Formats: sequence, structure tokens, C-alpha cells
Amino acid sequence: MLKQIIMEDLQDCLLPGKILQIHIGQTDEIFNKVAAQTLCDTITKLIASGIDTPNLTLARGNTQTGIYQLISQTPDMLSILSRARFFQLDEILDAPKSFRDFTEAEILRAVFDGNIPPDRWHYFDTSMSPEEACDAMRSKLTLYGGLHIAFLGLGAENDDHYALVRGGISVDADIISPELSEGIRNSYKGYLGKDQTRSTSVPTHGLSLAHGAMPDHIIISAKGAGKADPVFNMLCTNRDPNEAPDISTTFLRDRENVTLILDRDAAEKIKHERALLPARSEIFEYTQ
Repeated sequence: MLKQIIMEDLQDCLLPGKILQIHIGQTDEIFNKVAAQTLCDTITKLIASGIDTPNLTLARGNTQTGIYQLISQTPDMLSILSRARFFQLDEILDAPKSFRDFTEAEILRAVFDGNIPPDRWHYFDTSMSPEEACDAMRSKLTLYGGLHIAFLGLGAENDDHYALVRGGISVDADIISPELSEGIRNSYKGYLGKDQTRSTSVPTHGLSLAHGAMPDHIIISAKGAGKADPVFNMLCTNRDPNEAPDISTTFLRDRENVTLILDRDAAEKIKHERALLPARSEIFEYTQ
């Protein structure tokens, strides 16, 4: 079903329960607002249900930059997001520039102005061995009751992944130390910048939350024509739910509350193949 609606109607169609919702923003401004409001409304609903400090993991990348900027500029949204407890989604090992560095600079300081208490930011400890770092993060998640919300991005064309999770990972794996795919390594090169890439070897392994750590509430943001195939593959690829998925992101669509926030380019392919979408899908398109 495709519903064309305006921004004021957003709250009325969020999280009705066990429906895979696809929200399409026609402009960057609308895309960022839908994504930011969806995240904040989900946190608000969890707090209202009795979870005082929801546990959240956040993707960081070009797609999410405008979303976080909007939140930082909107006091009501910032106040809501500041209620959460944060767990690092993924990390690169033996890296000249870590994802933690980016998170602290672009989210902790730029969005929250450093006002989130240190005991509500939980990072992978890369001073440990990979196995120990995974165990330490696992213990933290267990202590605080596991994740409540995952705010994720999607890998680019020809390299379907979320976080550092590629195809073939067991659905029971919760925290992993994977070898990085070529696409992830190329993304990391862009993260470093051309000058640093010339003089630095690109890391080959990382740490990541995976299928078994994912909560029921999942919000995925994707924009740009390069994400059209990954979005289609995630939603329209058949798989055995008991087997390790060949395309890792197909696992995400089966969680209880799944919301995709797309721009029109990322949504282009699924809009023409609506019959292939999961039966519980609903599409909302924002025109202004």
C-alpha cells in the first residue's frame, strides 16, 4: 500500500506493531526529519512503556550526518535522545583513525556537546584481544538488558551489509570480529581521506554487533541511487529464516518493528517491484 502524506501526519503512522514500514522522503530535508522524528518517537514510546533509559546503537556515516545535525538543532529531539544509553555498533581494528574517534567528535561532542555521562557511552575496547573485546561488550549488553533500538545504515551497491556484518554470518552470532569486505574497506578509505590513505595500510578486521544482538525495534536509513539495489535485496530476497543469510540485511526485515527511511533514489527499485515486498509492508511517501 502506498500512502502519500505530509510531515504533520508522521506520528500517526509510526510503529503500529509488526508492520514493516517504508517511509520515503522526497527531499533531503524531509528525509532527515522523518528519520530523526522516527528515532525520537521510538525512544519516547519505550520510555512510556517503563524503560527509563533505552539502550541504543547508532550508525555513523554520510547518510546519518544530516539526521544528527537536525537533532542537535532541535531541543525537543535532543532532550529525548539524551535519555538513551549508547552502545558502539562497530569498530575497525589496528586503525589509524577509529570509529570511536568519529563517534566522539561527530556525535558525542557535535550533537550532545559532551553532556552525555561517560557511563552511558559504551565502546569496544580495542586494547584487548578481539575475543576479549567481544566478551566485554557482550557483558555490558547483558548487564543493561540488551539493545532496545538499532538505528542502522546499509552498505553500498554490490556489498550488502549492515555495520560490519556480511552474508554467511549465523543468525545466532551476537558480537563478532569479522574480516572486512572489500566494500567496507573502500568505505573506510573514504573515511580516512585521500592523503591519509596514500600513506596508511587499510585495516582488514573489525568488531561488530551482529544478528543475535539486534533488538525488535530497528530503524534503517538509506539514501542515494547506490542504495537502491541493497534496499531491494534486503526486502525482496527469499531466505530460510533459520539459516545464515547470504545477504546479511535480509535478517533485519524479520524483526518485530522495522522501519526504513529512504530517499526517492534509494526507494526507486522497490517502488517498481511492490509485489515482491514482504506481505506486511506499508509504504508512506512524504511529498512536502
